Amino acid sequence: MFDPDQVAMRTLFSDGPGPRPAPALAARCRGTYLVAYNGEAAKHPREKKPMSRKAAEHHKKAAEHLTHAAHHHTEAAKHHEAGHHEKAAHHAHTARAHAIHARGHAEEAVKAHAEEHDEEHGKK
Repeated sequence: MFDPDQVAMRTLFSDGPGPRPAPALAARCRGTYLVAYNGEAAKHPREKKPMSRKAAEHHKKAAEHLTHAAHHHTEAAKHHEAGHHEKAAHHAHTARAHAIHARGHAEEAVKAHAEEHDEEHGKK
């Protein structure tokens, strides 16, 4: 099986000048070469796996809460202009709650990225 830590592969994946080994098959992709030896596809070391589902879900939830916050701010503005200050205050507080909830999800996404990074590099 292909070992991505081989010196030849490091040379192959580097973006710097210098000779590159002659693989059986190479395809240029995002400034790097993806290689196949003996029919096995090699991945760039930084592309071992896609973003974790955990991080992606937190990003999506943060975006959803920010969308809800924007809606409630719009409603608060409408009620404020109409002189319905109690309704405006309700929507303003609800908007703030969604913004706080979104921030929590954004922080959880960052934690998931950090955990993934540590796992990738053998740290804990």
